[in-house]
Amino acid sequence: LRTNSSAQYILQQYTAASGGQKLQNSVGNAYAMGKVKMIACEFETANKVVRTRNSSKDAESGGFVLWLMKPDMWYVELALGGSKVHAGCNGKLVWRHTPWLGAHAAKGPVRPLRRSLQGLDPKTTASMFANARCIGEKSVTQDSSITS
Repeated sequence: LRTNSSAQYILQQYTAASGGQKLQNSVGNAYAMGKVKMIACEFETANKVVRTRNSSKDAESGGFVLWLMKPDMWYVELALGGSKVHAGCNGKLVWRHTPWLGAHAAKGPVRPLRRSLQGLDPKTTASMFANARCIGEKSVTQDSSITS
């Protein structure tokens, strides 16, 4: 395949490494679960802002579960630091439940998962950059980087 830029080349390599376009198109449902470790130097509770001094010792551990179903249906659950956040979409309505806001529907049209979770789905991750144009390449801390 010919590409117009190194950015497109990288996307093609990413797609190929994650099973190829044909395999990605054949996947209708996906499930992922894992562990999370989060380090924060400052966070807000219901009634105060907490600043940590030794953030590596103050790390919070938890886990996540993610279900994806075509078209436009998903559910994610994140439990971390004694709190649990749920969010989902049934293809018509996006909703979420957080300890600080309770359960509520999101305003506006149906949306895909946010970028923080899209890395679990290679096709969605690649599609975020599909229309990107490479405007240059530069080094950032001795690593080659693409500017789009």
